[in-house]
Amino acid sequence: MNLDGNILYKSMKTYQATDGHILLSYYEYLFDEYLHSNNIPHDIDDYFCSESKCRYDFLIDDVYVEIWGITKAASKLYNNYCERRLRKEKLYEKHELKLISIEGKDFRRNSKELQTFFKEKLAEFNICSQDERIDYPIFNRRKIDYWCDKTILSELELIVERENKFPTANELNLAKKHSLGTAIIKHGGYRKFAKILGFEPKTKEYSETRLLNELKTLTKKLKHFPCDRELQEMKRSDLAGSIKTHGGYGYFKEKITGNRTKRPYGYWKKEENIIEELKVLCDELGRFPKYNELGHIAKGIDKSGKGMKYFEDIS
Repeated sequence: MNLDGNILYKSMKTYQATDGHILLSYYEYLFDEYLHSNNIPHDIDDYFCSESKCRYDFLIDDVYVEIWGITKAASKLYNNYCERRLRKEKLYEKHELKLISIEGKDFRRNSKELQTFFKEKLAEFNICSQDERIDYPIFNRRKIDYWCDKTILSELELIVERENKFPTANELNLAKKHSLGTAIIKHGGYRKFAKILGFEPKTKEYSETRLLNELKTLTKKLKHFPCDRELQEMKRSDLAGSIKTHGGYGYFKEKITGNRTKRPYGYWKKEENIIEELKVLCDELGRFPKYNELGHIAKGIDKSGKGMKYFEDIS
């Protein structure tokens, strides 16, 4: 990429940085640009030990840097990723190699904040930055606080203009517009945006009473109040959107269970909390749960980045 913001492509899934390096993700590309702009020599994408085919993302002197990109559950893909990450981290530890880990969530910063974060992480290993600032071109704005009512509508308008109809959730998934579909649900549901664009909604419209009755039935069946992820997996985006329209998950959970069971800030960052909650669920089921049985515990496991296998082994 030139500093005027023009990105060169090697393929649809790679990014070419200013120094010529070909990166496999947008996050890696941003980090490479920072290193280059601050004159920090670095290598990329090579084997870091002879006994494994694992490759590092970056090597700066004797310090390795890994950009852990996946931060949310994505069925089997996510669990496999977590297992590979754990094996890789154990190899770094076994060979006593210096490692800087940067998570996908760390990139939820603006350009200035992100570069300050990089500088501080590198300084922990005595790697000095020249404090040269660049304005990152936001090639994929969806990565950084992109979705709001305005951007959802602008993307939907393009689809409506092309297809001459309002898209369904299945049609967005088939068109690989998963992030748009998720954003629609999080910002009020398909009914809301269909009405704004002048279409008759295809999803059901629920009164609060009917919504409560449906949720009570599901809660009894699942033995816990359903989370958004569970509703999406059950293809109940109609319920998910209506919940947000009529007051949110906390409101209905309190109506049905009597409490919101809101965890204190930082609760899921503590491994012992995840383990304790898993033990309670294991006792209820008589076995270690499947991912779709985790409920709110999935949030803790996702945040830990260690995967189901790790917690199954120590629970």
